Amino acid sequence: MTLIVEILFMLPMKALIKFVAAASLLLAANPVAAHHVECIGDLVLGELTEHAHCFKDGELHGRWEVRYADGDVATGPYVNGKQHGQWEYRHADGGIDTGPMVDGNRHGRWEVRPAKGPVEIGSYVNGKRHGLWEDHWGRGIVSCNTFKNGEYVDAGPCPKEHIITSSPSATDLPVATNPAAAVFDSVWRSVVYIADDDGQGSGVIVGRDTVATNCHVVTANKIGVFPPATREATADKSIRARIIRRDKKRDFCVLRVGGVGGRIAKIRKFSTLKIGEAVYAIGAPEGQELTLSDGLISQLRNRDGRRLIQTNAAISHGSSGGGLFDANGNLIGITTAVITEDFAANIGFAIPAELALGK
Repeated sequence: MTLIVEILFMLPMKALIKFVAAASLLLAANPVAAHHVECIGDLVLGELTEHAHCFKDGELHGRWEVRYADGDVATGPYVNGKQHGQWEYRHADGGIDTGPMVDGNRHGRWEVRPAKGPVEIGSYVNGKRHGLWEDHWGRGIVSCNTFKNGEYVDAGPCPKEHIITSSPSATDLPVATNPAAAVFDSVWRSVVYIADDDGQGSGVIVGRDTVATNCHVVTANKIGVFPPATREATADKSIRARIIRRDKKRDFCVLRVGGVGGRIAKIRKFSTLKIGEAVYAIGAPEGQELTLSDGLISQLRNRDGRRLIQTNAAISHGSSGGGLFDANGNLIGITTAVITEDFAANIGFAIPAELALGK
């Protein structure tokens, strides 16, 4: 039996949602026969029409395709009103997430394939990332990150005893012509442009609505943060920010920026860094937002109780507060200072990014 019905409804978190659903229902009158019901309709304002053939006992039930107003499309089964089973999320920017849902939460092994950057493979537990996650960069290049109850713990090479997941989608990744391009593609959404009445600088998203920067960047009463918008430029309008943590000795400040969006940077511990590692700085030197430079860790220093990462990556006025990333796209430092004396060349410093973790 095939029916076509129109349904009006509203789901939380999305303002206007279009559903194209195919639901397979087991009718109570005949528990042996399976009937396929196709439903097409718009859901808005939280009111159902008189037709509800895609529901079971008043709950969403069966296979649905959910089209969101922002262009994302999700496909998978509902069981008793909750997402349950294998789901696929196709994002408007081209990214695809696939994996199992249990009682409305991501639970089990997922593959997260963004439009840009590495394919991420790992497990969710009750909706939160947990355990070892692999980043597949293509051509057999894999790095690992560890999470606990949704919180980032550590990053680095995959443990020797860990068996790398074989992922066809990961091997098909387009590989950038050089590592710097791959790093930029994976981290630019984490870097913001900051401006106040006294000047301008940079910052890095280190948590939800949370940006790390240098204290000398945010000295005025009014602080504006411009979120990342495209690979070429930041947003046209700023968001008002306020300082929620200030460490003047280490020149480290944390801002609360409601609705900043972007992508939370993955932080790597200072103790794991090695002299000679490739690093990449992204900031806004002289107001030129999302500028990339590369170099090495020249030295790891401790001056007057302050740990510093010395680098020869190009840093200029306006780079302060920006991100210093490793070859895997992990945030290792907040770019802070550069020596500009005569005959000094490419001597810059960053404070450890783990300060954002309270360390």
